Amino acid sequence: MQYTKSFNKENVFIVLPVFNEDELILKKTVNNLLKLGFNIVIVDDGNPTPIKYMFDYRIFILRHVVNLGQGAALQTGIEFSKNLGGEYFITFDADDQHDFQSIIPFLLELEKKEMDILIGSRFMGITGNMPFIRKIVLKTAIIINYLFTGFWLTDAHNGFRVFNIKGSSVFNFKQNRMAYATELLINLRKVKNVKFTEFQTKVSYSKYSLNKGQKNIDSIKIMKDLIVFKLFGL
Repeated sequence: MQYTKSFNKENVFIVLPVFNEDELILKKTVNNLLKLGFNIVIVDDGNPTPIKYMFDYRIFILRHVVNLGQGAALQTGIEFSKNLGGEYFITFDADDQHDFQSIIPFLLELEKKEMDILIGSRFMGITGNMPFIRKIVLKTAIIINYLFTGFWLTDAHNGFRVFNIKGSSVFNFKQNRMAYATELLINLRKVKNVKFTEFQTKVSYSKYSLNKGQKNIDSIKIMKDLIVFKLFGL
């Protein structure tokens, strides 16, 4: 395992928000992450059947009694990790579409470039089996993100991010659900001296991840949430 003086198995926490995830897919994702030797925080975001099984002593399972959304789940997991002494954090999807082997290169790049946040971009890396309509939706989201934040990214809603304790200051959301990804960039405008950039990552789409992931109609819901947030700060 390639560690540095900055990050190690004690101070790195991987946060997985989980809602209605297939148990076998979740186990596959978690068992792959365990190979890295880092702490894993699963946030059970109001699953009808609570997650009770433990994979390993380095795994913590938190639970929302009701489903609050991915933004809320990530914030719960990150705050918990910080309280346990976390200094480096990874947000990671539980549906097996992200490449767990990219985490170490992300951490090394964060140090090398002296960044506080690295946001994964599937359009800078390798993406397998992306449907055409999904690509159009994601490209449209880039424009929406720019209109609300002033940041032009190559990938607007990638759940794979790596950040340090300083970067964690922008993970303070009012948007509980998927609009949090844009709110993160809005927060970056407000917080000074937090440096971020994108970094290439691999995303593999399967029939399961496409069915489980954001639907095209969700883009309309996200837009509605952002407009309400922009007008009323709710």
